[in-house]
Amino acid sequence: SPSVRDRQIVCGTVASCSLLTGDRGALHAKSLEEVIDFLLSQGKQHAPLSIREREELEFWENEFLAGPSRSFAQPVLAVPPSLVVETDASAVAAGALLKLNGEILAKVSQNFTDTERGESSAKRELRAVLLAWRAFAERLRGNSVEFRTDSQAAVRILQRGSMKLHLHEMALEAERTSTELRVEPTYQ
Repeated sequence: SPSVRDRQIVCGTVASCSLLTGDRGALHAKSLEEVIDFLLSQGKQHAPLSIREREELEFWENEFLAGPSRSFAQPVLAVPPSLVVETDASAVAAGALLKLNGEILAKVSQNFTDTERGESSAKRELRAVLLAWRAFAERLRGNSVEFRTDSQAAVRILQRGSMKLHLHEMALEAERTSTELRVEPTYQ
């Protein structure tokens, strides 16, 4: 049962590496932060690791063993995205366009179920982004991709995660997909 301090040390280490890890640091430390907040609010100092905390720790162990993906010694070159994905979600459906130099290469749309229609607009916008990832996966593989959505809430969640588990899991799914496809996405 690690202490609050043990968890804070891990979160601090991850945060101190943010220049090398980018937004992935915040995305993969939410469970640890959540448990720290809970323990402090309850006046407790120790608790067993949750499954989500273990997953985050395993992620960081693998990241630290692999070494940084960025370096201070090498300048980060700004490579303009070769592909643009535009997504949007209404109250009833989601859609996405895949573009290259302004020309539409592919499009996809999907109606929401009655349950999905009752969800928050941010969650519907995240569904549109995940729809695009699934529909355009092979075309996105190995490219730099700019995702454009009209929801700044969805952009923030995709970049840094969310304390709401269902939204955080959607951000993690997008991040896992980008890693599998070797894509460096930017969300705007």
